[in-house]
Amino acid sequence: MDGIRILYPFLHLLLIFACIAGYSCFLEARLAIRGQFAPICTIAFISVALIFFGYMDLLFPGIYIMYILGLGLFVFGLLAYPRIYRNNLYLYGLTGLLMLVYTGLFLRSNVGDYDAFSHWGLAVRLMQTSRALPGPLDKCISFSDYPLAMPIFCLFNSARTVYQENLYQQAHALVLVFSVLPILPFSRKMARGDMAKRVFMGLVFVFTLALVEVANVRTFTMYIDTILATVAFALSYMVYYHRKDVRQVWLPFLLLGSFLISIKHSGLIFLLFSLLLLVFFMIKERKISLKLVMAILIPFIVQQAWILHHKRTFVAEKAAKHSISFARYSEEMASKGKGNVDMIVNMFIDRNVGDIYWYILIALLAIGLISLLVTKKKFWLSLAGLSVFALLTSIAYQVGNLFMYLFSMPIYEARVLASYDRYFNSMKIYIGLLFLAWFLSVYRKNIFYIGLSLVMMLGICLYDHARLSQVLVPADRLAHDVDMYRFKEVMEDKISDNELTYPTTTYNKQVTVYTKKGYDYKTYLVCKYILLTDDISIKKYDKNNFNDRKALANSIRNGGLVVLLK
Repeated sequence: MDGIRILYPFLHLLLIFACIAGYSCFLEARLAIRGQFAPICTIAFISVALIFFGYMDLLFPGIYIMYILGLGLFVFGLLAYPRIYRNNLYLYGLTGLLMLVYTGLFLRSNVGDYDAFSHWGLAVRLMQTSRALPGPLDKCISFSDYPLAMPIFCLFNSARTVYQENLYQQAHALVLVFSVLPILPFSRKMARGDMAKRVFMGLVFVFTLALVEVANVRTFTMYIDTILATVAFALSYMVYYHRKDVRQVWLPFLLLGSFLISIKHSGLIFLLFSLLLLVFFMIKERKISLKLVMAILIPFIVQQAWILHHKRTFVAEKAAKHSISFARYSEEMASKGKGNVDMIVNMFIDRNVGDIYWYILIALLAIGLISLLVTKKKFWLSLAGLSVFALLTSIAYQVGNLFMYLFSMPIYEARVLASYDRYFNSMKIYIGLLFLAWFLSVYRKNIFYIGLSLVMMLGICLYDHARLSQVLVPADRLAHDVDMYRFKEVMEDKISDNELTYPTTTYNKQVTVYTKKGYDYKTYLVCKYILLTDDISIKKYDKNNFNDRKALANSIRNGGLVVLLK
């Protein structure tokens, strides 16, 4: 039985790969989306389609429909378009090997971070239990107004199982791998015998993923900030790739734009960056079509559909928790006071002035402009143009972050984030991937791939040689996450000793939890995640204390749900 449990994630990986390959083959054969871009477009289509199935209370039927359709297209593609599978065998083989490694690392994992316990992992568990989108009774979810594209794709990847968190993380890894895949300058005209080039290209791809992991993504924790950056990169690079005729990107822009804006509300800023590129090339090449205009508008319609669903589903007080409201912004700003506002602004400025990222961008811009003046080559013009785009978008992103710290965040959180680069790291990854993809499209010699791989490996060692293992291996992760991860395992064992069928019997029910130490926030957070209820009363229990034993007996006698943590 243990052998089957260990093998299941790997067998499941074959199933999800076949499903994605089926959709991707159809997109390439009938809609001319290239092999590097088709898988992430497929994931976007599945996630956004399931959100709309959820609006109609057909979430799980929608999951089964999407699986059946994908597997059907896979078989159809094998019979009708075998050439497409042969052409993309290298891409699927490389990503498949990487996903096998990820799946092995996730084999015995649990989520271990506050965000997963309070929202992302919790949202997947809620939907697996209720078989629907979170509703007004699901009060344990922390941010009900956050869009659910990533939790829904995690649900798609794990709906047939019972709370297998390694499959949640496997879904995150799939999005990460396929959204970075466009960096590969893969050509169908590449000679079959040129195995060395394929190997060195693969090394660059692997080291790129490693750099993204050590920089910010921390797949183990189910953070989505970097997923925003990698998906935005795929969208922006697709626009650049088809810059001579951007009319070809109407469907990818529609799918990835809708997905991006459905991952998190801050995906809007990344969507606007891609839209800026699209409009620039539309004007430059004078290429426009009705389908392209519709593709630009539909992501915003998708966002408004989620906002409307949220307003109709949740009460006004809860809906306002993270909503955009000028009255709320003014109130939050006034509550900080001038001294705190000055402190936040100064910390923000100090953090950016000391960030080498800005100086690298300025240096690249200077190199591009000086070389352009000297050589008059278009290569340097494109480098200068990309540097200008990087500077302008980075400044816009950071100004947006500053306004967020000042207007919409409580004082304690604003102070921390003003001097912390969690959000800005996503922007760095987005810009870094764009520069990397551009360089790879210009230089295609083996010696360049080898040198780039060595530089990346050195960068990982210099940046933080321990961070990659912290990201992927639970025993070596950051101290806070290790503590939460192990605490959850202990709590699950203790709750299981109560012979309580959770979370189906505890879902949105009142539960009394008796512990030796009484209430603490960590116990509440983990119990909420495991039992799927916000209505938890945590009380101190000492078996040698008569009053504690009496209170426990009364709770059991009254027919309430009781959990005793021995």
